[in-house]
Amino acid sequence: MDPSYRLRNSSALPSPALLVYPEKIRSNTAMAVAIAGSPDRLWPHIKTHKTREITAIQREAGISKFKCATMAEAEMLARCGVKAVLLAYQPVGPNIPRLVELCQRYSEVSFLVIADDRRIATELSEQFSRAGARIEVLLDIDAGMGRTGVAPDEKAVEFYLELGKLKGITAGGLHCFDGHNNQEDPEARMSAARECLAALDRLQGRVERAGGRVPRRILGGTSTFPCYAKLEGTELSPGTCFLQDWNNLKRYQDMAFQPAALLFSRVVSKPAAGRITVDAGSKAIATDPPAERGIVFSAEGFKPLFQSEEHWVFEARDAGRFQVGDELYILPTHICPTFALHQEVRVVSASGDWVDSWPVEARDRKLTI
Repeated sequence: MDPSYRLRNSSALPSPALLVYPEKIRSNTAMAVAIAGSPDRLWPHIKTHKTREITAIQREAGISKFKCATMAEAEMLARCGVKAVLLAYQPVGPNIPRLVELCQRYSEVSFLVIADDRRIATELSEQFSRAGARIEVLLDIDAGMGRTGVAPDEKAVEFYLELGKLKGITAGGLHCFDGHNNQEDPEARMSAARECLAALDRLQGRVERAGGRVPRRILGGTSTFPCYAKLEGTELSPGTCFLQDWNNLKRYQDMAFQPAALLFSRVVSKPAAGRITVDAGSKAIATDPPAERGIVFSAEGFKPLFQSEEHWVFEARDAGRFQVGDELYILPTHICPTFALHQEVRVVSASGDWVDSWPVEARDRKLTI
């Protein structure tokens, strides 16, 4: 393991604990800006970290627009004083009046939201116009992932044009997350991204010929944002790359983002020969994906056997070199849900000292609204 990850004052730190390395986050942020060509093209998805402090690091790099998934994340961003917030999750039920209240309370922030359902668009129109307000709505496009969105066909053209006619709504453009485009081969990923963007180009052309406007197109996640960065007329919404995790590190060899968050743990038992148990159970590291939840970053020869709530059992090569109480550093396979398991993260300085703790403020579903 790179020595810069190892804590110098670890004896005072209870485990398990999620560590963050601000200088590495700054480096990853600078790389994302360089790939995008300008901070103005970036809408970092803060579902990955949910913290004011990492938002501040991204703002230091000139980023002013952010993407999120929950009302709490949107409120946290508004409190940070950002320029624009995209709620990339169609609001339903009570979340619609909550969104109205959020927009009214933070009127200095430009809020955007996605929609793929006419009934929801109508509800947004009714509630925002009743409040004497407006919300910018992006049509959510399904490019083949099959999770949310509408197909980029003639029905999407009709829907988008209808958005522009609804009171209290401004048709703000197109949103598309193509998480299924996660090919390891960079050329194959680029080809898939070109195909996705071509479908949006055709959709935009039909909208504009019918008299509509498409002010922006926000696309991609960590896997494809470098592809869309090379293509014109795109804005980009990566998330994981700012912290990096094992899934992306092993899969995308063409991206040099470095891990900036590790799970600090200790050996709590040696129940049998060749076996080691650590205190990184499923309440400390996400079980998504279920098969490979993370790797031991600070040593080799560890094979995961099973995990329970407070324990993770490994078969370990040369297990005899470890004692109960020894420290291990684990790189989560999926950092986003792992972050949400922790009330706070421990901050590691460039010198290797644990110097502070940051609350994961927006892990809750509600702040004040």
